[in-house]
Amino acid sequence: RLQLVAPLKLLNVCFWYIPAGLPDAPLSEETILTHYDLISRTTESLLERLREENVCLIDTAPLGALPRFFRAIINHELLSPTQLHQLANDIVLHGESLHV
Repeated sequence: RLQLVAPLKLLNVCFWYIPAGLPDAPLSEETILTHYDLISRTTESLLERLREENVCLIDTAPLGALPRFFRAIINHELLSPTQLHQLANDIVLHGESLHV
């Protein structure tokens, strides 16, 4: 249910949570643009929920004509792959419970 917005660059990981009702990731750019409002609303609602429940400190950003997406800065030598998997799982779990 997660899709990268662009190839990884430096410390930024930019991605969307693809809400239920849309095909599984990866979506074509045409599909993403067709569902711009749904993807943007889902991103903002999910961000609010993640912050309210203190799941993680993450931000969103726009890029040109693309819907808002999550932008995580991965920059700590003690961060483990297990913690990154847990972050992804938490985002998907909270996303699945949204009603946008």
